[in-house]
Amino acid sequence: MSEEEPKKGIPKKRRVKGARRSNQSSSRKTLYLKRQELLREMVEGDKEVSLSDQIARIDPKRATPEEEKWGDKTRMKKGSNWLLWAVVGMAVPVLVVGFLILSRGANSQSGAEEASALNLDFDLMGDEETVKPEDWFIEHSVEVFKGSLAILEDFEKGDVGSEELRGVFRSEGQYERFVEAQESGAWAGFSLDDPSAMKTDYGSSGEAGFMVIRLERKDFRDGRAYFVHQDDEVRFDFDATEAYSEVPVPELTGRKLEEPVLVRAWIGKEPHFDARSDETVFSWYQVLDPGLAEFVWAYARRGSEIDERLREELNYGRLIEERKREFRGTVRLSNATGFREDEFEIVELLATEWVLSVQED
Repeated sequence: MSEEEPKKGIPKKRRVKGARRSNQSSSRKTLYLKRQELLREMVEGDKEVSLSDQIARIDPKRATPEEEKWGDKTRMKKGSNWLLWAVVGMAVPVLVVGFLILSRGANSQSGAEEASALNLDFDLMGDEETVKPEDWFIEHSVEVFKGSLAILEDFEKGDVGSEELRGVFRSEGQYERFVEAQESGAWAGFSLDDPSAMKTDYGSSGEAGFMVIRLERKDFRDGRAYFVHQDDEVRFDFDATEAYSEVPVPELTGRKLEEPVLVRAWIGKEPHFDARSDETVFSWYQVLDPGLAEFVWAYARRGSEIDERLREELNYGRLIEERKREFRGTVRLSNATGFREDEFEIVELLATEWVLSVQED
């Protein structure tokens, strides 16, 4: 029997597998020889071979490490597309807001009407920093605070008829109202025993800067004493301190007003307050008494200067800052023709606080 003739009892598949193992053995032998040759060159040549060169010499199929594939053309193309869409996604909102701002500047009246209709305000740029009337109080905070406490202490002495005491009030009318309130027992003084428990705030009402001292009153209510800077002196604002109104909010209902009356109150607004009658939209507000116990309804015509000022103070429909529930305001109210007896019209917004820019008697 010749050598080429297959042996009996040995399946062909076993012979094929045997041949494959022989090839693999040869491959491993070749790989071993390559490693030995590379090692001998490094030892005899006394030189270093980088890891990438070693892999290229031993196994060319693995010549390119996996971590080096991050910069191939396919991956770079995918990364470029992602970056492009990210830039477009950020640029679109900026362009939209910029277009709205420019459009509003080009046509301010039309822009204001559109923003009012949407209850939105895209005026994101504020005015440059300027000197405010309240800055005088901040610069002289220590001496003003001490002087204001001295005025409140003089009120407790009971000598209300002295000329010196008369001069600390903002106006003659305020002094007369203070004397009347003290004689009738309506004036509740302030607890002055612990100055450390008092807190101060500063603000401006038009051209009038003021300071507020927050402290407890003798009837245990939270109190606010207002002082204004007038004629280079500190004056006590009795009307703002007592939230004086020509007709108090609880007395307005059913009252026939011959002319508009000055009212100090809290002004509040909610989205469901507005109402339409024929072609007119009425922007309704709650006018609450200083104790937030009673209120009447009052409106301003939608889009009017008064309505816009009230909305601005409340941050109502604005994108910046949180909307206020209510704020202290001084307004003039008149009877609303064709409405109920507890509904009025806001004919003038005098101040967005209880301090007036110019004192009225």
